[in-house]
Amino acid sequence: MDNKDFASADVMVLGALLMHADEASVGYAMSSVEKYGVKADWFRNGRHAKLFDAIMKSWRQHHALDPFHINKNYVDDDGVDFAGLFDELAESGAMIVHLEYYLDALRQKAIYGKVHKMTAEWLTEMRPDNIGVQIEDYVKKLHDFQETLADNDNGLKRLGDYMEASIAKKTKLHEERFVKHNWEFMDGLPWPWHCMNQIFTGLKPGLHIVGALASQGKSTMAADLSVFWNERGIKHGIVCIDMAGEQYADRYPSIMERVSLAKLNFGGSADDLAKYERGFRRAAEQDNVWITEEDGAKTIEYLCYRGVKTLGWEAVIIDYIQLVSPEEKGQMPEYTRVQRATQAVKRIAKRLEIPIICLAQLSRAFEKELREGKYAEPGLDSIGDSAEIARAAATITTLYYDIDMRKYWKETPPTQLAFGDKSDKAIEYGVIEEGSETIEEMTARRNGQTSLAKALRPMWVEVLKNQQGGHGKLPFVMYPGYFLFRPGNIEGEDLEVTVAGKQKKLPVGKFEQLCDDWTYAAEDWWLEMTNAMPQRGCKLMGETYAQMRERMAEERKRHPDVKQFVREYDERGHVVGWHWQGGTTKT
Repeated sequence: MDNKDFASADVMVLGALLMHADEASVGYAMSSVEKYGVKADWFRNGRHAKLFDAIMKSWRQHHALDPFHINKNYVDDDGVDFAGLFDELAESGAMIVHLEYYLDALRQKAIYGKVHKMTAEWLTEMRPDNIGVQIEDYVKKLHDFQETLADNDNGLKRLGDYMEASIAKKTKLHEERFVKHNWEFMDGLPWPWHCMNQIFTGLKPGLHIVGALASQGKSTMAADLSVFWNERGIKHGIVCIDMAGEQYADRYPSIMERVSLAKLNFGGSADDLAKYERGFRRAAEQDNVWITEEDGAKTIEYLCYRGVKTLGWEAVIIDYIQLVSPEEKGQMPEYTRVQRATQAVKRIAKRLEIPIICLAQLSRAFEKELREGKYAEPGLDSIGDSAEIARAAATITTLYYDIDMRKYWKETPPTQLAFGDKSDKAIEYGVIEEGSETIEEMTARRNGQTSLAKALRPMWVEVLKNQQGGHGKLPFVMYPGYFLFRPGNIEGEDLEVTVAGKQKKLPVGKFEQLCDDWTYAAEDWWLEMTNAMPQRGCKLMGETYAQMRERMAEERKRHPDVKQFVREYDERGHVVGWHWQGGTTKT
């Protein structure tokens, strides 16, 4: 807040209230005024104070905050209207996104005004006798006044101000987890994958960075997260700067229905087109996503305020942070531009108390190391363009290929991870007829069908910084054509394999078995039968195996339209058979 804004804080507040009076802005403005406890006597100028009273009267009577309506119905006691003042307000350039800054400056002006008034009255009433006692009395009055301010100050809090809310959160966690045995409950928003939730224990308010090199999965991970939230009723916004909003929206039906956009963009089959339309309509009906292509920090700030205050957003995803334009105009170094954009986004997350997930490009230096053949894993200093990103973030997660595993898969494609082969109607529709070919026969035939398997990417997802939970390195498999991230088996074994004629020990077991309990599709029965997906998901911390199977059974019920391969267990947890959900048991 510069001196000019501070000096005209009352004008800026009134201007912000009146000059941006759409429905979203009014809701945010009035909640801010209420939070700050604004009173008419905060405005030193009498006309400003009367206009503020008129605005509040109009609001309480459910009238629009329209200057013409206020001027007509709320003229001051002398019959002088506010027309001239409205012109002054219109020229102020007050932005609703900065209303809280104006309110804070106005509050400080009111405090200084009261101190000045107290001092003036004290000096007027001073008597030449007993000066020391009078000074002590005045100091005591100032101290009492400071205590009052401290009790009402939005910027200063005691430990006790946090105590009750913190105790209530921990009590809720105890009741849900250890009394109700609801092991999925967490303090924060969930990821689609339980292995990520065990590290993060919920996405909490703050700036969260997901970094990767170009075309290495950061947008895919963000799209999966958005689809998951959309299905679970978690309202959120997408700031889509890196691509057109239409291009981003295309990914929702692809993820939900396992349909390849590459095929559709070339000219897909009638079946693919039906899947695409079905997925798009289902995603739109859930209606928990808003997309914007704006890139200015001020505009993003306003849209976030509007989304949280009036649309119920619980989170925002920005793709990606190095493309956010800061408020300042003119040329500036790339480092400074990214630094200021990062600070602006962090401020939004803190003020609105929501998690903001920002995608970020990794640095050119890290990319150069990879091009030169050096095996490197990204660190905190690998986030591109500004060290401020690493400093400001509450969490930093990086995505990168396992280069050796990728070379191995080029020579030995993981065909057991492929799904949905068009030539196999049994696999396509998830149904096995009595007397059809055996699993071994299908495996042998499918080994020659490697187009999807060759496209798969073995990825590491590593949490490098986490102020809100733990750290960890997790295996994932990316299906680029379907924009899917699927978690591998962290407990899988390392195996000795041959790569380019040399023996190497690689984490084959971690990548060639999936533990995905989020996305459900008919094609996945193949992965379950061939042990490429031995179980859906992982056992949660504190959960028994029986509780895990019960949770998986409940998750299956959320997908009644998908026939599913279900293993049967005995009392000791051993597999004794399997059946189709609602089908015939086979041993």
